Amino acid sequence: MTVDSREVNAYDQEAAQFAQAFANQAASAIQISRLFTEMQSLALTDPLTGTLNRRQFFEMAVQIVAKARNDKDTLSAIMIDVDNYKSVNDTLGHLAGDHILRIVADCFATELMPQDILARVGGDEFTVLLPGQNREQAENKAERLRSTLESTSIPIKNTFVTITASFGVAEIDPDRMDLDDMINRADQALYQSKNAGRNTVS
Repeated sequence: MTVDSREVNAYDQEAAQFAQAFANQAASAIQISRLFTEMQSLALTDPLTGTLNRRQFFEMAVQIVAKARNDKDTLSAIMIDVDNYKSVNDTLGHLAGDHILRIVADCFATELMPQDILARVGGDEFTVLLPGQNREQAENKAERLRSTLESTSIPIKNTFVTITASFGVAEIDPDRMDLDDMINRADQALYQSKNAGRNTVS
């Protein structure tokens, strides 16, 4: 902070001390504000992947379903499970597993539009909410996510590994407009993909 005056020696020692005290308080307030912003961000996002966390995802999803109901619009969801993630962790270690989850999230983000909502909702589980998109559009997007991830070589410990994921898709029931129902049906479709051999979309 700078304090100027056109007068020579306009400020005595008391004024200078006051200005310094004010500057210190201002700096402290700015630091607290930045810390608060960082804490807000941490409360909303998953610290590992930078996606939304489970709590924030469902809080936003409730609002998006309400908007879709009012607008008489549609909405779809994709449930995603990284294939054989436990084996990856056991074989390569947890640090490598964390690195893989970050890469997975980045791969998904490159294929999503700004209005699409990506969240990490479990250890190796992700969810995508697709406002204004029907089941066919959601299936096409899930297939792009699957293909992008499958074609990505991830560097781990002087080698490269390929990771796949299974996907389940559901569109909201226009008669019910119920979030839990849509998520449950997407989850059931995910298990169909896993039972069908993984690395597929159902």
